[in-house]
Amino acid sequence: MTRKDFLFQMIASALWKKPTESFEMPSGAYKSLMELASRQTVTGLLCQSLMSNNVKLQKMDAINTFANLRDIRGVNENLNAELIALCSLLRERHIKFIVVKGATIGALYPEASSRIPGDVDFYCGTDNFEQAKSAISEAWNVEYEADEAGEQHIAFVHNGIVFEMHYLLLKFTSPRLQAVFDRMILDAKPCTRNVEGVEVPILSPEAELVYTYLHLYHHFIELGVGLRQICDFAVLLNQRYDNHKVRLLLEEFDIRRGFTAFEAICVEKLGLDEAVLPVAIDKKDRNRIEPVLQLVFEGGNFGKYSQKYTVRSGIRYYIDSFTRKIRNYWQFYSLSPTMMRSLFFRSIPKKIGQALKR
Repeated sequence: MTRKDFLFQMIASALWKKPTESFEMPSGAYKSLMELASRQTVTGLLCQSLMSNNVKLQKMDAINTFANLRDIRGVNENLNAELIALCSLLRERHIKFIVVKGATIGALYPEASSRIPGDVDFYCGTDNFEQAKSAISEAWNVEYEADEAGEQHIAFVHNGIVFEMHYLLLKFTSPRLQAVFDRMILDAKPCTRNVEGVEVPILSPEAELVYTYLHLYHHFIELGVGLRQICDFAVLLNQRYDNHKVRLLLEEFDIRRGFTAFEAICVEKLGLDEAVLPVAIDKKDRNRIEPVLQLVFEGGNFGKYSQKYTVRSGIRYYIDSFTRKIRNYWQFYSLSPTMMRSLFFRSIPKKIGQALKR
């Protein structure tokens, strides 16, 4: 069994509470596995699995495992407290909003506190955005910062937690796909998910699943993703859906083959029950597992470890980044043909023009 296979086994045990046989782990193997898990932002799941399966560790490794899990739980407690405070603030002022991505998906994990949290992403439509911005600024005295592209969100920090307030959840280069996406968000009937006893507003089940996949896939193609985002996708797949609605959305976006390739990873590598999948997988999907995972393990979380340059600027950085994106677009064209055509014929010429102006 390879180091990667063993990590998958431990993650699967944590995701679905499937115990493994107790064993002893040498310190060298422990450190190697923790390093790999850190690059993929899943150390919390690994530590949870090591503890729940009573894996025999060296004394300092056991202490490190406990300390890691304790720290991750502490960050989760802080993030949940801030999420609940945000919900209270906006509800008091009757401002409509939706929370997306990991801040609420974490609640679906068997041990929510073992998921390494990121920031709090929430969406306010054009009718509520300025009102929400003013309310938060007035109540919390925060400073806003625009995203790098200036096209999707503003960000702020409150009590050490980063919030991203979206006025657009995803930007497509294809006008047709943007229209499909905007309609999906507009038509989605909001639901709620319980976080620490508070009902937090989220997208409808089908819209949340497809949006979470689109966000994962966007980062996979452009920067890279870690296993944490794939684990989020896996726990979402384990929920109940109107499968017909999911399939229709995938067809509209022309992303079915990409969606099923990541489904196959969740089944074959993360131990998800194939029977729960909203879209059936086949041999072609299983054949795509290794090429996708090669990119995942090369780059780690958000492609951090595939970047040659510490600063995201300069002609060398842009050439390297551009080359990697072209490679990804070409290699994974079949996973999202319409999206890829738009990237080739709209996005790439635009980026070349921007690079020449720098």
